[in-house]
Amino acid sequence: MNAVLSIDDIPQTELVGRRVLVRIEAEDDVPGPDPLSTVAFLSKSGARVVIATDKQLEDQRSLLTHLSGREVCKLREWKGETGQRAVAHLPEGGIALIENLALDPGEQTADDSFAKQLAQLCDIS
Repeated sequence: MNAVLSIDDIPQTELVGRRVLVRIEAEDDVPGPDPLSTVAFLSKSGARVVIATDKQLEDQRSLLTHLSGREVCKLREWKGETGQRAVAHLPEGGIALIENLALDPGEQTADDSFAKQLAQLCDIS
């Protein structure tokens, strides 16, 4: 069984170069600043950040670029080796965004293999 950690439980120095998955659920409307602040913190700590969201985050993408001081790139091809290579090549502090997961059949059916594909992109999810 894996322990569930808060971002506060991980020393900032241990985040450098790590690949971290942040899931942002935009169920009701627009996500609040908390997830974006977490992503900015991770980026400034030197983590390679992958944001996975069920909707499109265009306005938040601009805000996140401002908060982190980094351009947020969209990751369109994220499954399998292609996605793993793309995330591995993110610079320290780099941020990649996977949007519109709600349109993926694996997301709609809560498919375990879909969740595993997302988790394989990162060291911390």
